[in-house]
Amino acid sequence: MKRDIITVICILVCFVSFGQDISKEYSELKKTGDSLSRVGDYKNSAIVRSLMLNVYGWRSTIADRYSTACSWSLANYPDSAFYQLNIIANSTAITFSDFDDIVNDEDFNPILNDNRWQDVKNKMFKNAYRTFLNTQINAGLKIATPFNETPKWLLSNSIDSAFAHLNDAGYLLFKQKKYDQAYPYFKVSLNSYPRSYILNRDMGDYYKAINDKARAFVYYLRGMNLKYWQDIFKPEGLLKIDSAIAAGYQQLSEQIGRKAMPTDFLLATAANRLLQKAMFDKAFIINKMNLEYHPNSYRAYKGMSDYYKKTGDTEKTKKYNTKSLLLQYKLPEDFFQPLFNVEEYFISRYENISMQKSFKVLTPELMINTLGNYFLELKMFEKAEFLFKMNVTNFPQSQNVYKGMSGFYKARNDKAKEEEFDNLAQLIKNRTGGQNFPGNMPVPDTSFNVAVQNPVCINKCQTILFDEAHNNYHTAAGRYKPFANLIANDGFKVLRGTMPFTIQSLEHINVVVIASTGIINQIEIKVLNKWIHGGGSLLVITDHDNPTSNDLLQSIGIQTPDINYTADTLHGTFAIRFTKKEMLLGNHPIINGRNNSEKIEVVNSFTGRTIIGPVGCSVLLPLSPSAVDYMTIEPFLRMIEDMIPVQSMGLRSHGVAFTLGKGKVVALSEAAMLTAQIFPDGQPVGMNLSGSDNRQFALNIVRWLTDYLK
Repeated sequence: MKRDIITVICILVCFVSFGQDISKEYSELKKTGDSLSRVGDYKNSAIVRSLMLNVYGWRSTIADRYSTACSWSLANYPDSAFYQLNIIANSTAITFSDFDDIVNDEDFNPILNDNRWQDVKNKMFKNAYRTFLNTQINAGLKIATPFNETPKWLLSNSIDSAFAHLNDAGYLLFKQKKYDQAYPYFKVSLNSYPRSYILNRDMGDYYKAINDKARAFVYYLRGMNLKYWQDIFKPEGLLKIDSAIAAGYQQLSEQIGRKAMPTDFLLATAANRLLQKAMFDKAFIINKMNLEYHPNSYRAYKGMSDYYKKTGDTEKTKKYNTKSLLLQYKLPEDFFQPLFNVEEYFISRYENISMQKSFKVLTPELMINTLGNYFLELKMFEKAEFLFKMNVTNFPQSQNVYKGMSGFYKARNDKAKEEEFDNLAQLIKNRTGGQNFPGNMPVPDTSFNVAVQNPVCINKCQTILFDEAHNNYHTAAGRYKPFANLIANDGFKVLRGTMPFTIQSLEHINVVVIASTGIINQIEIKVLNKWIHGGGSLLVITDHDNPTSNDLLQSIGIQTPDINYTADTLHGTFAIRFTKKEMLLGNHPIINGRNNSEKIEVVNSFTGRTIIGPVGCSVLLPLSPSAVDYMTIEPFLRMIEDMIPVQSMGLRSHGVAFTLGKGKVVALSEAAMLTAQIFPDGQPVGMNLSGSDNRQFALNIVRWLTDYLK
């Protein structure tokens, strides 16, 4: 028996080690394949990417097969491209978004005239439709077409128009004014394919019917933007884009009785596309339209600058580019004048910001590099040198700052210095495997103190499962590592959950943590609900723009209003500050702690969204009446300037706690508050932000869920 146990342990050790080697090999091959593709070596990129797929076999993602097919197509190997495309087409996980990405990708232009293209395109759509029907079934909706039948509209050659039929079942109910019954169909359709003009328009119709004019306006605008976004990438659409946009938004304005206009991002993209195609007259019209619609948009001025650069007008290029940079970085009007003291301005500005925030804030790397390069263009070498040197001092681990310095010395014709900084940039590149650090996203703060002086549990401690099986944005080994380490130091056993939720997988688990999840299917949601009712505890954390968590939240009685962000100008704008002093903290053991040292006085939240707990729940972080819910016209770009305020009914909050059967639930609507992250400029985000009790808040939540806090 002992020998058998030793044998099993050895096999498991070898398996884990082998698994880690496979993961590393896959990652390295992916990185190499991507690098080769970026420099145009498509054949070798395709070979490397195919080797990458062989490492994981059937477990390889659709995205990685898609990129491999692109490389084979661009390398002019159609057989190999169609081999990968057919595997994607036959996948039971393919979605309409995957389908849309592939059929509209110009990388496949070399194989569009191949007879196999239409066949694989039809197959992809049919299997994406099958995935969609499964989603409807998982949501408890009746489907109009069984899997073994193919609807007539699906057989038509016009696949684009087929999307109009996805809401057929919902529209039958909608026409009967059964709006509450129609809504789930509209929601499932839009979640399955959020980039559809038709499905966004349908959702607009729904909100218009229930007299929610603000949300209707957002969906109509999203739909319109998507319609013209698709036209930008179609030759026939690009030809008429200037007149179509003007007429389309005017018509929409008349229909809804409110001024509707395209976003500056849409117009800037259209203008840039026209410039690439040398359609200069139309590009000028679109850029002019952008300035008229968005007179304070840096994108609009940058688009006009690019137009004049292409047409050779140096003076106007400079004029519009200068205005664009002033707007983008909120600089004084005389910033680019010869007598303006750039050094004094930045030192003073960021000293003041640091004092206000109580920590050192560095000048953003990308901004300084951009401004340095522009000063080089203007031949203002002293200003450029100061900015590039400041970047090197602030961000010594970034290859881009050394490239900037190298560019400066090239402009000064100092070849020795140019080569020196080129070599430093290459050294950083080699050290980081081609990845540039720091980037523009926060990373886990490894310096944050996660020690717990007096752990609540010493013996027979409870087990906490951290979900990583549902494309979670936050994981115990990634952005939530500080949280995972903190609760582990409080005595709890933390496991990483890489498998779906089942009765068996949850049998010996006391608490499940789910942070910023992807889609969890209805079967797993039912398993979780049964487990909670039987005595399990759940910590579920959603975030802004995280609608994939809605089904889980709604299953446990939490309402998730259709919004993207919640802001509060009276209590910290986007980083909302919940304080006892202003009665923005509830009365609950999690807030009160076991003694005065554990009492919560301040919790900082960062760009979350409203949730509304079930009747009888304890509201931990109540939102004040001054908090405003917003939806964005460009939701995936997080463009604050395009936000529309909307009304959400109920007791709004950023956090609630309640019992469910024999179990407990804590739900939070913002993720950064329970971890510790840091931006490249040094700004902390989360538990590491001074002047808050977020760290103790995290400990109190887990202690309440495990019954150490009553």
